[in-house]
This record gives sequence, C-alpha cells and structure tokens, in this order.
Amino acid sequence: SIRQALKQANVKSIDNLNHSVLMKLHKDPLANFVETLTKMMSTSLQLCKSAAGTIDELKTEQLGNQQKLINLQEEKLDSVHETVKTEMKSWSDIVKKSTTAATDTTVKHVQKVVKTVVEENERT
Repeated sequence: SIRQALKQANVKSIDNLNHSVLMKLHKDPLANFVETLTKMMSTSLQLCKSAAGTIDELKTEQLGNQQKLINLQEEKLDSVHETVKTEMKSWSDIVKKSTTAATDTTVKHVQKVVKTVVEENERT
C-alpha cells in the first residue's frame, strides 16, 4: 500500500516523494506502490466520468426547468395582456356611456331651461 511505501522510503507525506527517494526502494515495495497508484488513478477516472455524466444530466434538467419557467412566464404575460386589454375595453365603454349620458342630460337640461325662459317671456 501507499503507507507501506512511504514508511519504507522514510517519508511522511506523498508530497515528499521524489525520484531519489523512490530509487532507494526495492522492487517489490515499489511495484506495490505503482500498482496501488494505478488502481487509485483508474478509480478516480471512473469517478470523474460518472461525475461528468451526472453534471450533464443536471444541466439538461436545469435547461428543461428554465424552459418551463419561460413558458409559464409567457403564459402569465399573455394572460395579463388579455386582462388589461379587456379592462381597457370595459373602461372605454364606461367612459363612452357616461359621456353620452352626461351629454344627453346636459342637452335635456339646456332645453328645459330654454323652454322655461321662453314660457316666462311669453307670460310677461
């Protein structure tokens, strides 16, 4: 194992390993050390590949979620647009009706006042 190789090389950390330290090892501990490192590299490579696959899946899922969010926002915006359009028509109709009613009332009022004045003038 790596610990045994480090112990036989008289180093405390893998960071202290160098060419001259490794050359002091006999073939058997060095072969075990190289074998262990090779297995660790292979395992690490498989983990990296698996992580990359998971990351790709998560990115794809995130893009799908973002597209759903955009679609929902567009639907909401369309709904708000339609509501505003409908309400503007309603307000427009109310203003037209109230303006027409006010105009009719004003015309009738003026006619009544004129009629009253004419009647008073005829009496005198």
